[in-house]
Amino acid sequence: GLELEQSTRYITGTPTLGPEKGYESEFNVEYWASDAVGKETARREVVILITHDDTPKIPARTAVAPVKNRLESLKVDDEAVTGFDPASSGLGSDPYKAEVSADAVSAVIEAKPEFADAMVTLGNVPFDDDDMLTTDQFGVQLTITVSHPDESADMTYLLIINQKDAVDPGTLRFANEVGTKTYQVGEKIEALTLPDAAGGAGPDYTFTLADHDGDDTPAGLEFNKKTRALSGTPVLYDDAFKTTYKLMYTVTDGDGKTAMQEFRMVICDPASSLSGDCRNSSSMVALSALSLSDVTLTPEFASDTMAYMADVPYETMMTMVTTEVDDVDTVMVDVMPGSQVDLDTGANAITVTASKEYGSIHSVDYMVTVTRADAPLTTETLTVTRNPDDMTMATATWTPDTDASGADAAEQWFFTVAKNAGAPVNGVACLDLDTFAYEPMLAGDASTVELTGLMADRDYVYGVIAKFSDGSWGMWEIANFTP
Repeated sequence: GLELEQSTRYITGTPTLGPEKGYESEFNVEYWASDAVGKETARREVVILITHDDTPKIPARTAVAPVKNRLESLKVDDEAVTGFDPASSGLGSDPYKAEVSADAVSAVIEAKPEFADAMVTLGNVPFDDDDMLTTDQFGVQLTITVSHPDESADMTYLLIINQKDAVDPGTLRFANEVGTKTYQVGEKIEALTLPDAAGGAGPDYTFTLADHDGDDTPAGLEFNKKTRALSGTPVLYDDAFKTTYKLMYTVTDGDGKTAMQEFRMVICDPASSLSGDCRNSSSMVALSALSLSDVTLTPEFASDTMAYMADVPYETMMTMVTTEVDDVDTVMVDVMPGSQVDLDTGANAITVTASKEYGSIHSVDYMVTVTRADAPLTTETLTVTRNPDDMTMATATWTPDTDASGADAAEQWFFTVAKNAGAPVNGVACLDLDTFAYEPMLAGDASTVELTGLMADRDYVYGVIAKFSDGSWGMWEIANFTP
């Protein structure tokens, strides 16, 4: 029902959404331009939301905040604030709203910024390191401010926390609220038990569930009126990346009185780059814990953080990867190159993949880069003493220092004797090199080598060179002496 007008670049027409296709669906379309010879611009994503006419008309929202000055999520007493949009100060021209119990004396606001170095405050009071702050202000408008050093402007969010009205114990009501339920496409709902009722002319209650048009449950779902269990596999509408069903749950007591509550069910495709709700849902494929032995991950592990870095000393030659998942029966975890990783010097890439079958296989990758330091150039104690009775001879002694492993990492040691051999050429000394090989030795053991064939009238430079097991070389302390 929609088309793009080339001259104005307007999208026009009348979109359609059949009653069996959900209360609303979102579509991700691509927009690009091409010239006369067929060259194309980069493609941009455009989201089109089609919803039914009974949706409340929301006024134009506040302009999008600077990318570093916004919240990633907003919760009150661990419940997500309904309708929260990181790019909007409120629900249209109205503040965001949240409810707490009638007897609550305080509420905990959790305001998580998208960037960790952003500052979040309520009035002049900063949130703590866990992005939380306790307030006892109910029924008044609160202003949450997000500032960032890279941005000149601040982003503000308006929030009102209300206490629920006290309920007469005899009033027909539900024991609790369902809330929004999010599932990935193809995910089977084994049994979602809806809340029981209380009060009224009970306990013989009649429960019904209908979609926004008053019809039965959406395609793929079944509701058991006796057990209150909702089960099945809900449908994602055609090519949409997210479909929302608005459901009305009703209880009728013995006197014919009714109580109702509305809740929504979101079906989304985790493969879409725009399905934030899907990636953050309780049903997403994710690890609940990830750790590496003798390695400290940066940042600290979180299920929705996909990339980590770590630096380890040269002495850390191996690490064991340990993972945990909440759903051990259905989530598969694969570690490459393996659960035991032998670390090379430099960067080591480790990929941990968690996957689960929801109709098709859905997976997420956690990327860990562990950088192992190069072999340490430990100081060697080297002394060279000319024989006073024979200037053509000298004694060289050196003692390798103890490294972290308790032994030197070298496969073979060498003495290198550099003889000054003639006048400098273009300012560079001419040297003759004599090398005296020596077998490997443990750290802390002294070794003495007799140097012969020296020229009595020459200056000499001596060094110790080591060849490592990985083929690299290191040069240690240099000793100088004159005739």
